[in-house]
Amino acid sequence: MRVPGVGAAHVMVGRHRIKARADVRFRDPRQVKDDLTAVLDEERDRLALARPPRIAVRTRRRTR
Repeated sequence: MRVPGVGAAHVMVGRHRIKARADVRFRDPRQVKDDLTAVLDEERDRLALARPPRIAVRTRRRTR
């Protein structure tokens, strides 16, 4: 899965929560967070789990 503006990402999946951290290279971090949340929602819904985990997304700007 690709989201424009994300240079690197780290995703941890547990029983009750999906935690994602993304480094933003360009674009507004709020727009990247919205796009990343939408993509993760779609992928989670494709799994058709009885109790889908919550999604928590953090973004941070990286200039390196």
